[in-house]
Amino acid sequence: MVTGTVKFFIPPWGWGFITHQNELGGRDDCLVHYTDINSESPYKKLCKGQIVEFEKVKYSKGYKAINIKPSATNVIGRKSGLQI
Repeated sequence: MVTGTVKFFIPPWGWGFITHQNELGGRDDCLVHYTDINSESPYKKLCKGQIVEFEKVKYSKGYKAINIKPSATNVIGRKSGLQI
């Protein structure tokens, strides 16, 4: 499993990209499709900056993320709902 961050996700189209650090220290972008998101919700979506775990596979145009497990709480750059 690879850990990455959602670069963007377009819910009406059902796709986006996840970025993660590759083995050489650079960054790789992986295509994500809503059918590959493991979620209890019938409406599968991801938020920009959300941390996810996934498997990376090679396909004709680069890499694709499959078996995506979104984190419900870790969204980079977003304030939590907690008020003190």
